[in-house]
Amino acid sequence: MASRRGPLVYIVLAATGQDVRRCRQCDCCILDDDLVARMDLLPSEVMQAVRQDDERALTNRTIWVCADADPDGMICPEGLDLHAIMAVLREEARRRGLAPGGP
Repeated sequence: MASRRGPLVYIVLAATGQDVRRCRQCDCCILDDDLVARMDLLPSEVMQAVRQDDERALTNRTIWVCADADPDGMICPEGLDLHAIMAVLREEARRRGLAPGGP
């Protein structure tokens, strides 16, 4: 497993400029019911895991499901760029060897 580079909240912030601590946990960002059906965590739960530096932020199915999502299907009322955040989490999962199918 690759060494840690620091708390996930700061990895995301450094890579995207997005501060996941702004997430209000409202789940208003999900506009596509088909997308939700494929998720194991809601985006708000992923953001909470990032804030807690919980490995679930990197081992969930949601970050991979969001890769295929239409950007118009996930819009954060706080203006967070969910696609950019999820992309950083996917990359960090790959870096740590936590991606589905290995590194």
